[in-house]
Amino acid sequence: MKDKPPFYEIGDRRLPSVTAVLSVIAKPALVQWAANEASKAALDFAMEVWDRKTPITEAEFKSWKKAHREKADKALDIGTWLHDLMDFLLGVRAAHPGPCPDLATGENLERAAKGAVEGLGLKLVENGRKVWREGLGHEYAGTFDAIVDRSGKRYLVDWKTSSAVFGEMHLQTAAYVQAWCSVVGGEHPGEWHKIPGRAIVRLDKKTGGYEWVESPLSLEEDYEAFIACLKLYNWQTREAAWRKSEVKK
Repeated sequence: MKDKPPFYEIGDRRLPSVTAVLSVIAKPALVQWAANEASKAALDFAMEVWDRKTPITEAEFKSWKKAHREKADKALDIGTWLHDLMDFLLGVRAAHPGPCPDLATGENLERAAKGAVEGLGLKLVENGRKVWREGLGHEYAGTFDAIVDRSGKRYLVDWKTSSAVFGEMHLQTAAYVQAWCSVVGGEHPGEWHKIPGRAIVRLDKKTGGYEWVESPLSLEEDYEAFIACLKLYNWQTREAAWRKSEVKK
């Protein structure tokens, strides 16, 4: 799976993606995770280095530093498989996507996915698609996962396999809902007011359990925070472009 693009081409406009915008939020847990992966890689080599009684090479050292990237790439492949699996369980795909790139993880994720769809009684309303918003400085785009019906209420949901549900995930769904309203309002003027609720469906790859989490704050509060991130992201982009131009002088 390729990571979500940092930009979307909408007509003649180049709009930043929702995930790129939210990258401005510090994620200390990811920093620690990357450090842990580097440590694990170093430990894996420890006995080999001891037995051969030769110094650690620069190439080996660099490979330890990049250990987290290999795991992140693998997680993206698992993410693609999971989205295909959810499409199958919700009736979008006719065929099962086949085995997960990581068999042990796949077994737990499939149990979690089936449990979520059946246990929560999820029914597909709209398959995920690209949505965007323009004007008033609120310019961005993204691709949401799905809109589902749960107990007679519609929700825009995002599938997650993270170890927990983090606050910025709710900013992500708020941005998608507002963009969805903008696009739907243009396609079907009578439908724009049917704003769905928002939820994160976390599928636990270790236990095979699932979690349904709605934002504790309002759509307006979460969207306001997202726009603050968008303003910072745009500032960083302009500042980086200025620095690049200064280097060329």
